[in-house]
Amino acid sequence: MKEGKEGKRRTGEKEIQKERKVRKIFIIFGLVLMFVFILVALGFARDGSLEIQIEPMWMDVYGYDEHVGDIFYYKEKWNAYTSTLEYDITYEPINLNMKDGLALRAELTYRKNQWGWGLSGWQFNTDASETGRVTTPLWQETSTGYIYYENGVRMWDHTIWPLWNDLEESLCSPVDYFAENKLGIWTADVFGIRTLAEKPASQIDFVFGAKLGSLNNERREGQEQRAYVYYDPEYFSELPYWPEGYDWDNYVTLESKSKANYEIMLGPVLGFQGQAKYKRWGIEGFINQSVLFGNVKYEGIWEDIDDIWYAEDGDPVGSYLILYGSFPFAKEEKTAVPVTELKLKVLYDITDNISLSFGSFLSIWWDAPVAPEFSLPGNWEAGGGTGWQLQKRTLEFKGLVVDLKIRL
Repeated sequence: MKEGKEGKRRTGEKEIQKERKVRKIFIIFGLVLMFVFILVALGFARDGSLEIQIEPMWMDVYGYDEHVGDIFYYKEKWNAYTSTLEYDITYEPINLNMKDGLALRAELTYRKNQWGWGLSGWQFNTDASETGRVTTPLWQETSTGYIYYENGVRMWDHTIWPLWNDLEESLCSPVDYFAENKLGIWTADVFGIRTLAEKPASQIDFVFGAKLGSLNNERREGQEQRAYVYYDPEYFSELPYWPEGYDWDNYVTLESKSKANYEIMLGPVLGFQGQAKYKRWGIEGFINQSVLFGNVKYEGIWEDIDDIWYAEDGDPVGSYLILYGSFPFAKEEKTAVPVTELKLKVLYDITDNISLSFGSFLSIWWDAPVAPEFSLPGNWEAGGGTGWQLQKRTLEFKGLVVDLKIRL
């Protein structure tokens, strides 16, 4: 069984390496295309004007800070004098807040008279993760009875109680939990420009063309516990081939992994851009709308692994049995994602050919498919509502821009 698991792991690693190679090829192809574009534009620049913009952005994504589970705290209070039992359970959410970070946008445009053409694009990667351990305190004896505790982690719409562990004072296993989410995105626009209105210090342009883009999302959640039971001849004699005198030591892992991988998406882009200047100061911006068409591939697997050992004095001695349960999922479907982008910035001309600017950038991906989510409501068995649920999120990528523009 271990060899089977190892084979699956190696297959998964090969698929990840293959995806990374494909992405690298597209990045290299994009860089080569941009280099060729620059060379061609420099040749045309003698008859028109060429602008190169380099825009580092400090970016954050909104709309995908996921609630992946809850830490729960159960307390039970018994009063023997009044024969009353009071209990309550409180929850502490486990949220994944995507990190902000550095993104890069670049744009190259060529203009001649009332027409022009250009190439632009940007790329951003982000992630979030949470880990922790939840323990259960020892029950307390009171003057009227007792207070009992039991703490754990709720995931996949299911409250998972801590396992019995004779090595712990509370007899409840600590629960180690983990969760992570990764998101990567890139877009590239090839567009034409037509000036609609122009004055000495201002102009408005119509922009039309094609947008390419892709988004990839991976998520992982899980928890680990240890069930340790001291040897009991009456119970352990029923286990086949269990060595006499050894304790039961079970390492339990519950884990879900899923991803949504977009192919290269393609669609039309339409918009407007404009600028106005006063002496060396100016303001400029754009708004455009696109719809990206393509396929998205979903994959997911939920696993329940019991790695059982026979043990002595709290230490595992030999492997007894591995129980493995899984709930796989795979699907590919066509999708269409509307994308709205806006930029507004204030600029200052350092020289006649060089400008610095600062401002904001916003890209909204409406109802974008993201990695599916596993659900296991009700009893610990496949039933109504159990399985993989497809998810969509409206993702807002907001960035603060510092821009260097060079005119040739």
